[in-house]
Amino acid sequence: MQRFRTIQSRVAVSHAMLVAVVLVVYIGLASGLLWWTQTRQLYRLAIENVETAEGLLSFGSDGQLVLKEDYHNHPSSRLVQERLVEIRDYNSGKVLYRNERLGGRSLGGSIFPSEGANYSPRSFRMADGTRVLLISHVHDIGHTTLLIRQAYEIEPLVNRLGSFILVLCACLPLALLLAGFAGSRVARKALEPLDNMSQMADRITPRRLNERLPVAYPPDELGRLAIVINGLLERIQGGMDHLQHFTADVSHELRTPLTALLTMGEVALQRQMNEEEREYVVEKMLAEAHRLKRLVDDLLMISRMDANHVNLNLVECDAFELLRQCVGLLNILAQEKSQSLVIKASGDGTIQADELLLRQAFINIIHNAIKFTPEGGLIKVEAVGVPSTGIEVYVDDQGPGIPQENQKIVFERFSQLKSDQAGTGLGLAIVKCIVEGHQGEVSVSRSALGGARFTITVPYRLGDSQTKGDALLSVSGTRD
Repeated sequence: MQRFRTIQSRVAVSHAMLVAVVLVVYIGLASGLLWWTQTRQLYRLAIENVETAEGLLSFGSDGQLVLKEDYHNHPSSRLVQERLVEIRDYNSGKVLYRNERLGGRSLGGSIFPSEGANYSPRSFRMADGTRVLLISHVHDIGHTTLLIRQAYEIEPLVNRLGSFILVLCACLPLALLLAGFAGSRVARKALEPLDNMSQMADRITPRRLNERLPVAYPPDELGRLAIVINGLLERIQGGMDHLQHFTADVSHELRTPLTALLTMGEVALQRQMNEEEREYVVEKMLAEAHRLKRLVDDLLMISRMDANHVNLNLVECDAFELLRQCVGLLNILAQEKSQSLVIKASGDGTIQADELLLRQAFINIIHNAIKFTPEGGLIKVEAVGVPSTGIEVYVDDQGPGIPQENQKIVFERFSQLKSDQAGTGLGLAIVKCIVEGHQGEVSVSRSALGGARFTITVPYRLGDSQTKGDALLSVSGTRD
């Protein structure tokens, strides 16, 4: 079985086996047709001979039936055989004549009713085991009714048929070899594009993901396979590029606070400082440490979302009450900047959601509005329950807004528009992951207040594929 592991060898063997089956069926059908043709021809010859013999029958002076048998050779016939003749009295069944070849053997046995009415062609086994093809015919001579039986031995036909089958079987191995060779050549030609694809695929490495498999003929199966594999390579390349960019961004974001910590620590060690200066350095180092911790926490959340390792603990909750709690918590930050943070909710806010994750999404989106709204500005939070659909949350601020060309990338990881506000660039990415995990949507547009408007929509209930307590938070490469 080792040598039949390749598709080419299996196709060649299968083709040879199929040809063998076809040839065996052909030999059987051809042999059957040859047998039927020869027996029909022999019956016709026997009938012609009987009709000829009827004119050559006569009774001699001694009352014995006489048949002139010097006519039996048929040079034009392909079946030159010795015939067997027996003539009986139809009424008494008495044997009146048997030719020399038949001798004392009985041909056909006792007369059966209606025998000879229509030549009665049949096969008959004689007492000595000889099989013959036999016909019978009734003929009147004077006042005597005769039953003429004439037969030909089957053995010559069987020998001829055996020779025919032997010749065909002798040609069978050669035919199978030719069929296997032809099948192998056809399979090799048909699988040549697959060989090219495998050789090309073997050369593709992580550093050469930009290369693609050749597509010889797109409509056929191999062409479609190459197209599918090329699509897979393209997605892998996109994932690798995204991973490289993500790694570079993480390295950059981690380097900044670490560099600041190292610099301040080295300066503190090299300089003589009073109590006030030491407190200042420690405060700065703590601020950078908190920023670093926040960045690590956000990265851990993003990585868990990417790996689908965040389970949604779905419960019935009041999203509007949850939103009010977030506003109350962040109102302290707004007051520090003399900002007004107002909330308005209407309709049914009861949804099926993970309270902790949805709370984080609300906090991130509102905190983002507070961060970019100038001192003394207004942040407006509005929530509406849409019957039979879900809730819609609008967060409007008076910040600089987001240009339309940047609205699609604002949710990408480490995406930070030019601003003097520091951040990790992951907050909005987390919001998008959480909202989409709840089968909702988040978007940004221009606000009537002059800044940005973030819109969050969440359905009342998740689809049937996500049931309470075991839903997975799926992520599709979203970033902030």
